[in-house]
Amino acid sequence: MSYVFPIESYGGDPVELVPVIASYDTQGRVKPLYVRINGDKYKVENFWTKNGALNCINYNVTLSKDNRIYKLVLTYHIRETAWTIPKYSVRPS
Repeated sequence: MSYVFPIESYGGDPVELVPVIASYDTQGRVKPLYVRINGDKYKVENFWTKNGALNCINYNVTLSKDNRIYKLVLTYHIRETAWTIPKYSVRPS
């Protein structure tokens, strides 16, 4: 499923909505654990965060699947409570 978020929330770049399993602590921090992309499940091995566009948090993540490593930017849209990735962004490192 593809969707373009409004310019004020992402910058208008084409993104793809993705389901994410995440943990939330009492301090309001969000930690992504797994992400599903094109039907495949990837484990989040590690990440670092950076504030993104208005009301977004960018997670620079390292994913693993079948002994392969992938890097991408996973974005959490706070207001929309949705996770996205840039369209066509999953590539082995």
